[in-house]
Amino acid sequence: MARDLRSKPTDAPNQTFHVTSHGVGPLKPFLRNIDKREFLGRLSWYLSPTVTRDAKRRPYAQLFEEVAVLAYCVLDNHFHLIVHQYSADGMRKLMSRVLSGYGKYYNREHNWRGPIFKARYEADPLRGPDHMKEMLGYAILNHPIAQLDYEFCSNAIHVGERNSHWVRNDLTMNVFSGVDGYREYMNRTGPARVEAKLKQWGIDPRLHPYRPI
Repeated sequence: MARDLRSKPTDAPNQTFHVTSHGVGPLKPFLRNIDKREFLGRLSWYLSPTVTRDAKRRPYAQLFEEVAVLAYCVLDNHFHLIVHQYSADGMRKLMSRVLSGYGKYYNREHNWRGPIFKARYEADPLRGPDHMKEMLGYAILNHPIAQLDYEFCSNAIHVGERNSHWVRNDLTMNVFSGVDGYREYMNRTGPARVEAKLKQWGIDPRLHPYRPI
């Protein structure tokens, strides 16, 4: 089980976190691609500088001045986000809205009743630039087969192949001192990350060598 968030320092302003949560037991909350898009879309509703409205024309809370997402990867049974909160309560506001709303969506779409995540979420504070680089690389390259071509990771945004109105790629690039630094870091650390993840999945690493950016 995830550690109790009450024991974690998640209420510090101007702090960056690695945020994750897994499905309950064998449940895969993001098994379909449409579900992954729904989850990412819900993040965008709150983080876009443009007002987004629900089906009844009610505006979603705009939280982009309180919290930002720097990177993401959504797999079938869990997600990874790198989140920076400007305000002490920014991350909680974002994640409570997104996870609660997504849970209702999942229950409705999949005829499920009850919680879909085994914990609200885990949020581990990142300690300085090196730790931020490490966890950004870990989160983005979390699918060892699709790797950086994976549709539901944010790599395409970071290298300028896809635009995003809600991912704060400027903050991500500041960590790496630009896209060249990002490419260099991912290509340097990627082979070991992919090999370790493939072994964790029980797959021969020789079948899926790292593909550089």
